[in-house]
Amino acid sequence: MAKHDTKTALGTAKGYGAATMPTAIGGYKDFAATGGVTPEEQNLARTQTSYGISSLFDALKRNLAQRKRVQGGYAPGYDASNRAMTRDTASTTGRAITGTNLGLLDMIRQGRIAGLGGLSNIGMGSLGIQSGLATQPGWGSSVLQYLEAMMRNPAPSGAAAAD
Repeated sequence: MAKHDTKTALGTAKGYGAATMPTAIGGYKDFAATGGVTPEEQNLARTQTSYGISSLFDALKRNLAQRKRVQGGYAPGYDASNRAMTRDTASTTGRAITGTNLGLLDMIRQGRIAGLGGLSNIGMGSLGIQSGLATQPGWGSSVLQYLEAMMRNPAPSGAAAAD
């Protein structure tokens, strides 16, 4: 049996067809880099969080102004209520944005871990490493070298590996 080079091993890895490997590797690389959350999705989550809160407080302010108009401009405590709502809006929006940011960071971290795990599984599978062999000395450096080579020289998209 002839020894396979890295690209041949990549294209004929157990459980993966040659055509699907570049796509799988590209997807895992994307997850390892971005965590699967694009900057646009991050901004959308932040915008939706702050919009809901600001629209609620805008409605409360309109209600307060309407009560002042109904009472003919006489509204004891209007200014104090308005200031309190303004403070609450800022505080609540800040807490919500912080919670959203923390949630996004956690999602990104989990996505990166999943991407790195997928790349590792592909690398180990294409090298023929089974989970029982992982305890043998030196197996980790082989996988690491393979993954580093794969990251430096990715297989072209849609290209089939030659046997």
